[in-house]
Amino acid sequence: MRRVVGLMVAAVVAWTAVGATAYAQPPSAPPTPSPSPSPSAGVTPGATPPPTGEATASPRPTTPSATPTETPSPTETPSSSASLSPSATPSVERHELAAETPIAARYRASGGAAGPLGAVTKAETAVPGGRMARYRNGAIYWSQATGAKIIEARMLAAFDRVGLARAGFPTDERSCGLADGGCLQRFTKAIIYDQRDAGVHAVTNQLLGRYADLRWEQGRLGYPIADELCGLRDGGCSQRFRGGLVLWSSATGAWATWGNIGITHANLGYERGRLGYPTTGERCTLKDGGCYQKFAGGDIYWSPRTGAHPVWGSIRNTWAGLGWERGRLGFPISAESCTLKDRGCYQKFTGGSIYWTARTGAQPIWGGIAAAWGAQGWERGRLGFPTTGERCTLKDRGCYQKFTGGSIYWTPRTGARPVVGAIEKAWAAQGWERGLLGFPTGSEWCRDGKCRQDFQYGRITWDGSRASTEYRQNATIRRTSSSDVRYTYRSGCPVGPGSLRTIDMNYWGYDGRIHRGQMIIRDSYAQRVVDAFNDAFKARFPVARMDNPNVWRGNDPDQMVANNTSGFNCRSVVGNPQAVSPHSYGTAVDTNTVQNPFRDKNGTWWPSNGRGYVQDGQLNRKITSQGMLWTGSSLTRGFESRGWFWGGRWNPGRDYQHFNWGP
Repeated sequence: MRRVVGLMVAAVVAWTAVGATAYAQPPSAPPTPSPSPSPSAGVTPGATPPPTGEATASPRPTTPSATPTETPSPTETPSSSASLSPSATPSVERHELAAETPIAARYRASGGAAGPLGAVTKAETAVPGGRMARYRNGAIYWSQATGAKIIEARMLAAFDRVGLARAGFPTDERSCGLADGGCLQRFTKAIIYDQRDAGVHAVTNQLLGRYADLRWEQGRLGYPIADELCGLRDGGCSQRFRGGLVLWSSATGAWATWGNIGITHANLGYERGRLGYPTTGERCTLKDGGCYQKFAGGDIYWSPRTGAHPVWGSIRNTWAGLGWERGRLGFPISAESCTLKDRGCYQKFTGGSIYWTARTGAQPIWGGIAAAWGAQGWERGRLGFPTTGERCTLKDRGCYQKFTGGSIYWTPRTGARPVVGAIEKAWAAQGWERGLLGFPTGSEWCRDGKCRQDFQYGRITWDGSRASTEYRQNATIRRTSSSDVRYTYRSGCPVGPGSLRTIDMNYWGYDGRIHRGQMIIRDSYAQRVVDAFNDAFKARFPVARMDNPNVWRGNDPDQMVANNTSGFNCRSVVGNPQAVSPHSYGTAVDTNTVQNPFRDKNGTWWPSNGRGYVQDGQLNRKITSQGMLWTGSSLTRGFESRGWFWGGRWNPGRDYQHFNWGP
C-alpha cells in the first residue's frame, strides 16, 4: 500500500512541475489577430435583450485580459528510499489542488462530468498558442490572452470545420437573445452564429468587417447559412447568408451581392466570370429608382423597368462617355451579345444601342438614324457598322452618322436618309448638305442600269461610270390649313382655305443658291403656277424670296418692300382701297416686287424702294438687275403660255410684278 501511495505522490509532483510550467510559460504566446477589414463599431447583433444573467456582448472578436493563473510552487520529489505513511495522504490532496489547471477549474465550475459537458473524451493537451480538452458535449479551450472558455457541442462542430488557426480561441461563451432566436459565440478571429433555420456557421475576420458594416444578422444579409468557402479564383473566399453572398479577395476586399444584381452576377459565373469580384456594394442612388454595383471587370445596372444587366469593356466606356444612365441611351436592357459578323458585339439600352468591332470601336446609335440603319439591314446591310456617333452640327438642325459603307443624314424636315457609294462621293464633291443639292430626301433607287437619289434641290444619277446632277424644283401641293392663312384670310373673303392649295417649291435665289419657298394659290390653278415656276427654275431665273405673307401679318406694302414673291392674300388693291384685289381669289402672283414695281391709279409707284427700277416705264425696261421681268423672261413666258396675263402689259398702270389668271 505504501508503494502505491508513493507512486501516486511521485506522479502528482511530476505532473505539477510540468503542468505549472505549461500554464505559467506557454510555449508561444497566441498571436494577437489583426482583423481585416475591421468591423464597424456601433452595431451589435441581437435586438432582443438576453435573459437575466446571460450577457450579450458585442460580436466583434476581442482579446480579453488573461485569466490570472497562480503558478504552483514545485514540490520536492521524495527520494525512493523514503517511507510513506498514511499520514502523507493530506499532502497529496494539497498537491492536487495546487495543480488544478484553468481548464480543469472551468470544467469543475461547470459541474464536471455531471454537468452539461459530460465526461472527458480527450484529456487536456497542448495546442498551438494554448491548451484544450474535449468532452462528450463540448470542449474547453484556453490561451494566456483569453482564459478558459467552454465551446458547446453545436458551436464546436462549426469551430472544428473552420479550425483553430482561422477561428482563434474563444473570448466568451455562447450567448443568446439575437433576432429569430439566434445565439453567438465570439472568438479572436471569428464569430460563430447558431440559429434554428440557418444552422451553425462561423464568420471569420476576413468577412466580418463587411458583415458588421451591413448590421450583422439584423441587416439585409441576415444569418450565415453556409460555411466560408475558400480556394476561389485568385485565392478568394465566399460565404452565403440568408439575404445574399459575401465575396472576398486580397485585391478587392469583402463585398456583398444580393437581389437581382446578385442573381445576374451568379448567372455570369460569379467571380469566375467576366465581371470577377465585386469592388463596391450595391448603390441605389440613380434616376428612376435605379441601382448599380461595380465589379473588377465591369458593372451591373438595375431599374424596376429594365431589370439587371451587366455592362463592361469598350461598350461600357462609350456609355459612360455619354453620361451613363442619365444620358441619351438610358439604362441597359440587355447584356452584351457578340454574335455579329466580323466578331462584332452590341448592347441595347432604353434609348438606343452601342455596336462594337475591333476595327470600328464602340459607337452609339439611336433615334431616326438607328431606324433608317435598321431598314437597310443593320450591320449586315450595305452601310455596315457605325464608325462614329451621331453628330448634330449641321445647318437646319441636321445630324449625321458615318458607317463603314456610307452615311445617314437627318433633319426634322427630311427625316433620316442613307447615302452610299458613288452617289455619296458625287454629293460630297458638291459640298454635302451645304452644297446646292441640300439634304437627301430619299434613299438610292436603281432601275434600267442607273441608280438615282433625290435631294432637297435636285437629283444625282449614277450610270455605272459617271454621276450627273439635275437640280430640281421638287414642288409639293397640299391642302391649305387655317394656320397657313392665319393673317391673310378673314370672314367675308371670296374664298376660304378649303378652296386653296399650299405649294412648297425650290427656287434659285439672288445668292446663286437653291432655297425652299411657299406660296398659296386657288386649288384649280396650283399646278399651272408650279409649272410656270419650274420653267423659271430650269432657266435659273432668280427669286429674291418666297415666304408666306403671314410673316408680315398680311400687310402687302410691307412685304413689297421686303421684295417677297407671293400668291393669295385677301385684301384690297394697294392705292385703291375700294377695289378687291385678285389676290383675294388666289388667282394672282406678285414676283420680285422691288425690281418689278407697280403704278396705282394715282400714278404712285410701289414699293418706294423699287422706284429706281421704273426707268422709262415702258413695256420692256432695260434689264439692269437680276429678277427683273420683261416679255422674254422665262417666268413671263411660263405664265403666259399657260393662260395667265402679265401686268407689265397694262398701260397706263404698269404692274411689272403681277401675274393673274385671264386678262
